[in-house]
Amino acid sequence: MGFGFPAAMGAKVALPETDVVAVCGDGGFLMVCQELATIKEYDIPVVVCVLDNRYLGMVAQWQKLFYNERISETRLGDVPDFVKLAEAFGVKGERVERPGEMKETVKNALKSGEPTLIDVIIDPDEILPMVPPGCGLTEIVGEYKVERESPDEIPYRPAHGSEGD
Repeated sequence: MGFGFPAAMGAKVALPETDVVAVCGDGGFLMVCQELATIKEYDIPVVVCVLDNRYLGMVAQWQKLFYNERISETRLGDVPDFVKLAEAFGVKGERVERPGEMKETVKNALKSGEPTLIDVIIDPDEILPMVPPGCGLTEIVGEYKVERESPDEIPYRPAHGSEGD
């Protein structure tokens, strides 16, 4: 958590002719958002996409799916406005609110050659896909129920509205 943005900066410095896009959750981005000053100061034209649902996503997923929706300390609140935060550092900020806007926004950000933050608004109730406890990346779940081999394993319960869709 918090590694994607600084890693993207390093990748861009190492390979300046390569397009670099960091995809970060809002919680992880908040841990390193001060690096907006670095990409501005050193003109590192990386594109940062912040998936903005105002939750610590992975923790909230587990709380909703595996701990009977006992949500605790995962809501991030309504501040900051990530576009304004980027602009406060002198970095271009864009907001995407609909999936159809994403491709063009990223394309324009890369073409601009400027450091850019894209605030991607996502539904806080959308918690899938994810990797259940005790599973590997090859067992990622999305819309479908995962059948466990052992009855003592933690059961997977799909998010509301996803069963039978």
